[in-house]
Amino acid sequence: MRGLSHLANHRIIHRDLKPENIMFRKGDSCDLAICDFGLATYADEEKYLFVRCGTPGFVAPEIINIRDMSTKSEPISDVFSAGIIFHYLIFGCSIFEGKKYNEILNQNRACDINLGKSMHQKLNPLVMDLLAKMLEKDPRKRISAEGALNHPYFNNEMDIEKDEKKIFQELTNTSYPYNLKNVQETPTVSSKKPEVYTFGSRK
Repeated sequence: MRGLSHLANHRIIHRDLKPENIMFRKGDSCDLAICDFGLATYADEEKYLFVRCGTPGFVAPEIINIRDMSTKSEPISDVFSAGIIFHYLIFGCSIFEGKKYNEILNQNRACDINLGKSMHQKLNPLVMDLLAKMLEKDPRKRISAEGALNHPYFNNEMDIEKDEKKIFQELTNTSYPYNLKNVQETPTVSSKKPEVYTFGSRK
């Protein structure tokens, strides 16, 4: 979130935030780095090279649903993608349940997110509140990266982490924290290597 806040302060949008594009600086460090800025742009750029772009399953709805190719985007879009990753890290699964590319693409476009399932109800209220604000469909109502950093979740992180560990183990029978290698194997394209999609909008 600090990285996204820094980018937002410089009016930069990454537009392809996903587990594959977040790396540890060193193998024995928890220091993370956002990488692969191939689809990134300055929000105020006169003309975007790519307008509607990203990886289905992680793209903010206001980007994946662009029709007018002169539309500009905002850094707040990256917060939605970070919310998808946040959901992965807590539950070990995507918020979109499709198994095939078209299913995920359509679900991503509709963005009818259900955070009322039993697994969500077990979540610490502070985690649930931050997750819901990051996954807000309307970018005008979505929490900013700076706002997320100031959320009470980060002030109570140690206590909440105990709850997250318990929930994660119950849901996945997997040790916590979740292995990012497993998260990368998301069904963005069935039986294909992860790719970048611009949805036919190279403008």
